[in-house]
Amino acid sequence: MLEKIKQRKAVQLLVFSKSQLIGISDINMMIEATAHQGVFGITIAKDYRGQGIGKKLMEWILKEAQTKLPQLRIITLGVFGNNPRAYQMYKKFGFQEFGRLPEGILHKGNYIDHIYMYKKVNN
Repeated sequence: MLEKIKQRKAVQLLVFSKSQLIGISDINMMIEATAHQGVFGITIAKDYRGQGIGKKLMEWILKEAQTKLPQLRIITLGVFGNNPRAYQMYKKFGFQEFGRLPEGILHKGNYIDHIYMYKKVNN
């Protein structure tokens, strides 16, 4: 990951509470014909969800991407269909759904939809 960051092909932010990692987010650039696209990811530790940490981390990573990834034009992400809180947060940040794979994720023995979203950015 450090090499990708040095090459301006990724940004990553970590959130700690005391010495415990409680959140991580990144945007990784694609390659070749899709090199203007970045894939967004975020994870917040279970005990820290619902406190606004994900929203703040998303604000920071989007800002970081705009300054560090000049080639970025489109950000894509995938969200579990059974996670309406995340889905609504992404919509508030301007992401739009562009596809849904029914039962595309097997999570804890259950099949759930995989929702695909994107956001255009102006760099």
